[in-house]
Amino acid sequence: MNRGDDQLADSLGRLGDHEIRALLLKAAADHDDVARAVRLAGAAPADRIASLKSEVDGALRTRRFLGYRESIEWAQDAAPVVDELANKAVVAPSRDLLALVERAIGHVVKVILKADDSSGTIGDLARRLLEIHEQVCDAGVADPVRLARWMVRFGFDDQDFFAVDPVRYASALGDDGLAVPRTPEEPTSRWQQLWRWAPTHLPANGTLSGRARLRDMERTVRELRGSFA
Repeated sequence: MNRGDDQLADSLGRLGDHEIRALLLKAAADHDDVARAVRLAGAAPADRIASLKSEVDGALRTRRFLGYRESIEWAQDAAPVVDELANKAVVAPSRDLLALVERAIGHVVKVILKADDSSGTIGDLARRLLEIHEQVCDAGVADPVRLARWMVRFGFDDQDFFAVDPVRYASALGDDGLAVPRTPEEPTSRWQQLWRWAPTHLPANGTLSGRARLRDMERTVRELRGSFA
């Protein structure tokens, strides 16, 4: 903690519960990010995922174009929701949380597509969400086939800003996710079907780069498969 944090902690220590509650209510009324943080912190454990989903859908989406300053403000307002997803990933990773993180990633990517994010603040949120996604997968809660399907869809259909690395996800994918070379000898291979599906769903503005990335990803998967033999 820096000196300012120490002074703030001292000041809070001299306040009563009623005064702190009043200050929080005032701050929440004036600032959406504070309101979201308070709602999430106060949610009952059993309702935390449902509460998070509501906040993800409310805070991580917008229908309007965001200019330079608006993008920075939007990212600042959205940060408490991402913070709570990060906290949940540490204390209670689950398959439901993984699906919610993927939902959050999809929302933020769509916002980037209609924003002036030259500051990089929204992109930083997306990268942090991807790190949270990796962390949840490290906990062993992901279904390997569903994860593989999400990786292909996100990497080659939904956007072309961020790459997903099979090496990073090797443990979560395991043998079921990686034992899928694209060869005629294994026509029912799960990932072979994914590789065939992905090129027909590449974004029109990123076809060439997407195909190149697809080939690189497929080659990596073949190499990784050997490590699980």
